[in-house]
Amino acid sequence: MGKLDLPENTIVSMYVAERKTLVEISEAVKCHPSTIERRLKKLGVQIRPPGWMAGKPHTNDTKQKMSISHVGLEFSEEHRKNLSAAKLGVPQPKMRGANNPMKRPEIIAKFKGENNPMKRPEIAAKSGAAKRGIPRSEETKKKLSVANFGHHHTEETKCKIGKSIEGYKHWNWQGGIARLPYCPKFNNRLKEEIRIAHGRTCFLCPTTESENGRKLDVHHADFNKGQGCRHVWNLLPLCKKCHSHTTNNRFESFHLLANYWAMNPDIQFGANHDIYTYYLERNSNDKRRKDRRTR
Repeated sequence: MGKLDLPENTIVSMYVAERKTLVEISEAVKCHPSTIERRLKKLGVQIRPPGWMAGKPHTNDTKQKMSISHVGLEFSEEHRKNLSAAKLGVPQPKMRGANNPMKRPEIIAKFKGENNPMKRPEIAAKSGAAKRGIPRSEETKKKLSVANFGHHHTEETKCKIGKSIEGYKHWNWQGGIARLPYCPKFNNRLKEEIRIAHGRTCFLCPTTESENGRKLDVHHADFNKGQGCRHVWNLLPLCKKCHSHTTNNRFESFHLLANYWAMNPDIQFGANHDIYTYYLERNSNDKRRKDRRTR
């Protein structure tokens, strides 16, 4: 038997009957696995192909060892090229529809709710940091658009989305000013007077009321719902697109209207009231609060 201390029938029994691997037998015999492989081939034993354990579950101890051994492991560029070349031309299994493992009920139940890895704060933070600031290509945008075309959120999903951005959680939260009441004099008659005074045309763009598809919105230029009734110059008609833009970009929209206030001779601010400085400081504070919420 040469270097082997065990009889040949014992080696065959360990490999065939006990289903031990070449490595396990070599450790018991104190030799190299290739020696065991050559001896088994010489005895006419068929060597099991790689992956013979497919379908055989790993023990928890093995899983933990595999997990620890892969922590921080990264493939080299050469290894990645070799993996790519090995799979080149090899038909890959289709993973769509029923063949997608994530469609299996047991897999869905395994990663549902609190078991979802993305629910773990460290995973969510790492994933968000990796994608933050990376713009999507036009090709990716088109693919997402095609993939999501015709898909609609369920009522349950809509409710969850609504609650996730409700109140102070919303990026444009202004301290609850949307719930403040308007000035009592800010009624439909006053709104019509403003629209007629500006020719029923949006103040910031040439969109007419008929093109807008509804009556023009009457906007408070200083974003103060409690005043503006005494000063008609503080109210301006806007189309729905411009009104949405001014609401979400207060600092920018203020500067768009500053020239109108400065050049209109009918607007008198008063000698003791520098309104430009006042609104500049106020909108700067709004912008700083918004930046802090989006960090």
